[in-house]
Amino acid sequence: MNAMRERRYLTFDMNDPRHRQALALLSARSSKQRSEYIISCILKAEQEVELKEVVHAAVLDALKGVSLTERTERQKDTVESVTELPGALLSMLDEI
Repeated sequence: MNAMRERRYLTFDMNDPRHRQALALLSARSSKQRSEYIISCILKAEQEVELKEVVHAAVLDALKGVSLTERTERQKDTVESVTELPGALLSMLDEI
């Protein structure tokens, strides 16, 4: 049985520090490991995007129907505003 392979070429912009760093990381691998390294990186990046979407949807779903109340003066001294909680959570999720 003949193994099917498809060849792709990558181009690196040496004026872009990210490209230079990526090329250095890729070049540190043996020529036989480079394809597997790129494949693993692509699949891991996609899994991270999917996981972020699932977590984001779960938090939004969990926050549905949650009502927030104003804090007492004592609470204001010790905790950030409760009314800012949903925005803070969503902001945190965007950074994940």
